[in-house]
Amino acid sequence: MATGRKTVVVGQVLDPDVWGNPLWDQSVQTFATAADRLAQFPAPKAGAVTWLDDVKRHEYWTGTSWQAVAAPVDGRLVAGVTDGAGVFTFNHFLPLTPTWCVVSPAQQSTDALSLIMTPVVWALSATQIKIAIRREDTHVWFPGQPVSLHVSYGVTLRNAVALRPAGVDE
Repeated sequence: MATGRKTVVVGQVLDPDVWGNPLWDQSVQTFATAADRLAQFPAPKAGAVTWLDDVKRHEYWTGTSWQAVAAPVDGRLVAGVTDGAGVFTFNHFLPLTPTWCVVSPAQQSTDALSLIMTPVVWALSATQIKIAIRREDTHVWFPGQPVSLHVSYGVTLRNAVALRPAGVDE
C-alpha cells in the first residue's frame, strides 16, 4: 500500500487499494458510533481524529486508545454557503470568545471535490466563528460553496489535540 501525502484531482476515482489509510490519516472521518469506527477504521495512526455522531464529539487516537479532544462546550452541525471570499460564518452562543475550535465535514464522502475541500478555522470572536474552505489542489478559497460541518468549540483547552488559528492562546 502506498504511503505519504496524497493529492486528488476532480473526477479522480479513489481506489482503496491505492489510497487506503494515507487518505484516512490526513482527514477527519465521521462515524455513527464507536463500534462503526472500530469496524471501518481498525488501524489508525496516533493523532488520527474522528467525529462520532451518536455522542456529538471529536476524538483522537493516542496510539493505544480513543480520547475526547476536549469536553466541548458546544458541538453541533452547521450548514450554509461560503461568502465571496470562501468564508463560512455562524454565530456561537458562548458567554466568552472561544479559545479552540475543531471542524470536520458532516458527511463521509468519497467524491473527489469533497476530498479536496479543507476547512480552516479562520477567526474566533465574541459572537461568531469563521471557517474558510480551501481547495487542496489549487490552494485557493471556495467562494459560494455549500458546506455542512461538525464543529466543536469551547473555552480553555489543555493537554489535548485541537486546531486553532494562529495567535489564539490556550
